Amino acid sequence: RSENRLAFSSGASHAEVWRLALDGSRQASRLISSSGARIFNPQYSPDGRRIAFMSARPEGVTIWVSDNEGNNPLQVAHATGIFAAPARWSPDGAQLVFECVEDGNEDICAAPAGGGAVRRITRNAAQDLFPSWSGDGTWIYLTSDRSGSFQIWKTPAGAGEAGAVQLTQGGGFGAVESPDGSVVYYAGGRRSGALMQAPVAGGHETQV
Repeated sequence: RSENRLAFSSGASHAEVWRLALDGSRQASRLISSSGARIFNPQYSPDGRRIAFMSARPEGVTIWVSDNEGNNPLQVAHATGIFAAPARWSPDGAQLVFECVEDGNEDICAAPAGGGAVRRITRNAAQDLFPSWSGDGTWIYLTSDRSGSFQIWKTPAGAGEAGAVQLTQGGGFGAVESPDGSVVYYAGGRRSGALMQAPVAGGHETQV
């Protein structure tokens, strides 16, 4: 009331990587922590020996790889931001695909999981998001608005986007291929919506 002081609230978010046992014990153990960063989006490698994760600091978001106990972390690449999709492993565990910013635009990039040169997969003025690999490693699925609305696309993993194929017409986000390689599962909306599926070659879209 004296008008020379102000009361306010302040909050901060801190996230770490934990592992939860699936043997019924529900035992949780902390694997990766940091006092100065938000650690999120962990992904096991196909052989279970490594973990890819993302680290958000004021200077930006980076992609890291550690062993499966969270030790010996190695920075691999830079990602788009704090709401970036997880970096996904290639089937052979040699590469990671992720959202990147190139020439001021959101695209899809890949980098060796052991560190090395970043390779740009898409070059399009549209937003390209939520990448993942096909089971045989020949395609990368992505969400893109290049057709005017966000749809599921796939593009050749090693030959640029000249052969990109649109798989859905009714909208879709975050496609992941089924274990048998016959369909992709995806969300019908960005933040909410039905779980959907469509053939990997495109075709009839059905609600799961």
